[in-house]
This record gives sequence, structure tokens and C-alpha cells, in this order.
Amino acid sequence: MTRESNRKTTIKSILLGLTLVAFGAACTAGGLWSTTPAEDCAVVIVGGGAAGVYTAYRLAEEHVSGVCLFEKESRLGGRIYDVENLGGMGSGRVDVGARRIKEGQVMVTDLAKELRIEFTDKVESHRDLFIVRGVRSFSKDEIAQRYPDLKKYDTSEFTTSDVEDALFAKLRSRDRLEAGLEFPSYVRKAVGDEGFDYLWDTARFRGDYAYPMDAKGYLDWLDYDWDLGAELYPKGGMSEFIRRMARRASGGGVRLFLNEKVERVESVPSGFKITTAKRKVHPGSVILAVSANGLSQIGGDVVERITNSSEFESLVGVRVVTITQWWPEAWWSVAANDGRPFDRLITTESCLGYMEAPLDSDSRVQKVTRTVYSDDPKCVKEWEELYRQSKKEVVERLQSLLQASFPAAQIPRPINTHVQIWPAAWYWIAAGTNFSNEDIADWAVKPLGDENVSLVGESYNPAFSTWSEAAYQSAARGLDRLFEISRSSREAPTPQD
Repeated sequence: MTRESNRKTTIKSILLGLTLVAFGAACTAGGLWSTTPAEDCAVVIVGGGAAGVYTAYRLAEEHVSGVCLFEKESRLGGRIYDVENLGGMGSGRVDVGARRIKEGQVMVTDLAKELRIEFTDKVESHRDLFIVRGVRSFSKDEIAQRYPDLKKYDTSEFTTSDVEDALFAKLRSRDRLEAGLEFPSYVRKAVGDEGFDYLWDTARFRGDYAYPMDAKGYLDWLDYDWDLGAELYPKGGMSEFIRRMARRASGGGVRLFLNEKVERVESVPSGFKITTAKRKVHPGSVILAVSANGLSQIGGDVVERITNSSEFESLVGVRVVTITQWWPEAWWSVAANDGRPFDRLITTESCLGYMEAPLDSDSRVQKVTRTVYSDDPKCVKEWEELYRQSKKEVVERLQSLLQASFPAAQIPRPINTHVQIWPAAWYWIAAGTNFSNEDIADWAVKPLGDENVSLVGESYNPAFSTWSEAAYQSAARGLDRLFEISRSSREAPTPQD
């Protein structure tokens, strides 16, 4: 895409020349909100997730005036969402969406330093307990013995002698990759049905093997994701990023309007018309920091033209359910039959699917588990249907599944349970659409050509999908090309042909 430097410089000059409007804010549990009018907004940010708040923060930092952010919820952060300690020991909050970053995500670690966010825990390895095909083991290679065809893979070149590494090396070689192929089909073609079954059975994220995403786009992402280093847990949870950016944005003059859904985004001769239930504003620039799922729920010709584009239609959202539970005692510390504690449980024998014991100090104090984290479409549907009946039904089913998985353990009743359903937690590119990850990211910066509207967020940056970094990278790209606000960031690996 062309940078249109002259046009952007003019826009930026106009924005910087606007009079700073008096800003009033009040603190709430959800963040900050504005009590001043919004009729004079020069820049409107629709959506207060990570990308929207980051954009507001950077515009305030650059002293851009007349910036307004509208968020339909009573809180900021989107999928970066934590809840109060619901009856566990100690105090604090627990993330029910994004929980951590990786130390190799330089842009986010740099942002943490800038915001003075500390990390309480650094986790470099996990004790994974597998319950697969009737086998209970802490070794993936032991599990692999149940798949006779996998004996042909020579694992001697891998320091872990891990069959999984051998299979992924085969996949990442791309030697049987064809254009337009779905990733699940490619896996079967490259490593056979037993290779597919083994990866499915031992995967934490089974949606990778269920959704019809483009194989090449997924493999390009995998090259980025393969070795990002240790996990880092921020003090105060992932929402600490949101809270600190929101405070600085509001302090810099950005007006934040919570509980105010944008209903329509329309183009008019003077720029755009934004309609909410409370007001109409006419900005010159619009930044749509809304997920693809959320964008489809907004009316107006601007959104209609974007959502009707082939780029937008190529996005595949992954539905996810998380179930968080607080306990009176740490029963998982001796839950395995041999008395060994586990960090993560991975099983195909029930829709527990993937469970996390407390991995950070705050969670350990609260005795809180992420008992279910599932993107397996079948299991997500099962938990959703049960939750529609009642949360009590969910708790009873979990109690039964946990006891069956750990028959030797004395599993107490949970103190509390939180069920979170994400309609589309992250996005991939659909197979057969002929777009690369980079194509989508470039298109999103100015999806309507010369019109001064931009899409930012994880939805539109599949090169970094599944991580909050995707939202920040997308927002930084938009800020650079629309407002010439440049921030150094790490590029995704160059896509392979």
C-alpha cells in the first residue's frame, strides 16, 4: 500500500492544531470514563480492547487532540479480562482471557518496561500429564508408543528425542504443501493419519486441527511462535497493561466513553458519522478497534463495505471456552496416581481437554485453576449447552470428570466457578482465499483505500495470532501509516514459498 505521506501529514497537522478539549474522568473498576461532550471528536476509536487502548495511549502521547474512544462494555480490555478473587485465599484478580506473554515478544516486554509493569513469575517448562488412549504419562514419547506408524520417525537428532518435534519438523519443511490446502488436510498428507491423531491427542489447542484455516498461513505463524522463550506473568495480571495505558491516555486528553455502543459508522462529505444510542459525532478519522465478530454487529455503509470485502470474509474465528475454579485446598499437587504434581493436564478422554494448575504466584495463593480451556468445537458446544442449563450443571459435570481423571485424589467442592465463552478468541485465514498473513495486515491499515478509516486488532494480524502482541503490532502499524507515529517492533518471519 502507498504511504500517502503528504495526505497523512496534512491530517496530522489538522489534528495537532485542534484545541485540547477539557477532559473529565472518574475512576471505576472498569477503568476511566469521560463526562464531557463528544460532538467535537476529530478521531474516533471504536472499541476499547488492547488495540484500541494502545492506539489511544499513543495518540495521547503524541499530543493529538480531539481523540474519543467508545466501548460498548463497562470495562476496557476485550479478551484481556480479569475477575476479582471469587472466594479464594489472599486477594487479587485472575485472568479469564489472556494470561501471559512470552519473553521473545520484544514489543510487549518493551511496553511493559515503558509502563513500569513487573513480572512476578517466569515459567520455562511444564510438567504435562497426559491421559490419552488409556495411558497416564508425563512423557509424550511414551504416549507415542500407542501409534505404531510413528516408530518410523528418527528422533535422534532432537535433544528431547521428542516424536512431536520430529512431526513438526516434517510439517514445517512444507515439502508436501499445496496452495489453498487446509491445515488439517495438510497434516494428514504430510505425516499420515496416525501422525495427525497423535498431534490431536497431545495438543493443548485442538482447534488448530479442526478449523479450515490456510495451511501456509498457519505454518508462517508457527515459525514465529515456535520458540518465543519462557512465559512471563505480569504483576496485577494482563489487565495491568490496559489500566496503565488507559490512565495515561485519559490524562493526555483522550475521552473514554464506556457503556456506549457504536451502532453505525457512515461516510459523509465531511468525513464520517458515528452514531451511538446517546449521540452522533462527525470525526475526520475512524479507527475500528473491534474484532471481526464484533464488527459484523455494527451497521452503516463503512462497516458494510469492509465486511463484504474478500479479505474480511477470509477470516476464521475460533470459539473458546474457559472455566476457572477456586478451591479450598491444592488437591492437584498430589493428584497423579504416583503422587507427582502436574502443571497441565492434557486429555482426550473427556472435555476437560486442557487444564492448568496454578502457574503463577497469585494463582497459587488463591488456589485457582483454569479447569477447562477448550477450542475443540465439539467440547465448546458441550460446555455451552451445559452452561445454558445452569452453572450448577457445569460444576457437577466438572466434579465428575475430575474425579474420574484422578481416582486416587480427594477432590473437594470448589468455592466458586467462572465460565467464560469467547465467540472468537483469535482468527486465522481460511484456506483457498489466496491471502497471506501479511496481505491481511496490510489491507487492514486502510481497508477502504483512500478513506481515512483503519482496522486494528488481533483479528487483522494473523501473523501474530493468539497473542496480545497481535493487537499491539496491528495498532502500531496503523499509527505509523495513518499518523506517522512510529514505534519499533519485531517483524514476523518472512513467509516461505
